[in-house]
Amino acid sequence: MSGRQLAGYLERRSYALASSTRPDGRAHAAPTLFSIYAEAFWLPTVGGAVRLRNVEAHPWLALSVLEGDHDEHAAVLTEGPAEVLSVVPDEVWELTRRRNDGGSVDWATAWLRMTPQRLFSFAEVAWQESGSS
Repeated sequence: MSGRQLAGYLERRSYALASSTRPDGRAHAAPTLFSIYAEAFWLPTVGGAVRLRNVEAHPWLALSVLEGDHDEHAAVLTEGPAEVLSVVPDEVWELTRRRNDGGSVDWATAWLRMTPQRLFSFAEVAWQESGSS
């Protein structure tokens, strides 16, 4: 994807598949709401969530953001160091509320912040030509 396509794609997608490693080494994946702020992905979650323990044991996350099928699909895959936070900037709360269609995110008692170290984006030609940007 071009830089403009990547930015537009991530702006209109609200959910990603977050992959982490359990303390015993087994893989764990779960869907999550995400926002992008200050060059990082911010994921709201609830206290006691498996992904929190996973990041505490192995401070790394991989995120997959996918859409479409066959010759009209696009994907963003990113990974990097992650940390568990209980306090986040007000801007992250507001941005995440907007990305959640104005719905509340007051249920979030913890947040994960992942700073991308690697990012791969891909879009099939038909996806690009369909006006997706």
